[in-house]
Amino acid sequence: MTPLVKLYWIRVALGIIAAIISAVLAELIGTLTELTTLVNSITIALLIYFITYYILRASFRNKIEKPSKILSTGIACISLLG
Repeated sequence: MTPLVKLYWIRVALGIIAAIISAVLAELIGTLTELTTLVNSITIALLIYFITYYILRASFRNKIEKPSKILSTGIACISLLG
């Protein structure tokens, strides 16, 4: 498996984790409004993405030739699932 494929599947797994955390948080807090739940979900997805970006960048820096690929690979997975 190439490093980009590994990175993609890691981001898919992180998107699923973000979705689970968002669902549990929405259930615990209760649905105040639909907008609050949406904002919380987006915030959790962004936090997970940016925190893990720095970790993944350190891991894949020498394996992927373009650093911008680390930032952009799998971004839709986290945004859609989270």
